Amino acid sequence: MFGVNYIEHTLTSENFKLAHNNEAAPIYVASYDYSGVVRATHDLQADIQRVTTVIPTITHEIYTLNRGIVVKSRRLVLCDPLS
Repeated sequence: MFGVNYIEHTLTSENFKLAHNNEAAPIYVASYDYSGVVRATHDLQADIQRVTTVIPTITHEIYTLNRGIVVKSRRLVLCDPLS
């Protein structure tokens, strides 16, 4: 955990871009997921805004998401990074 750089300031194709050029990756969470998961999704949205000043949208419709962050009860999935 210590000594690992989680934030990159250099753009590469290997990194998932949470936000780039004033656009944040959208976040998907199922509306029927556990209330704690939905709450954690909103916390993640606020954390991304605090770090990047960009507010990611939260969607409950998976078919509208072609790239972004998928929050599930047991894991976080990063899908198709921002170009």
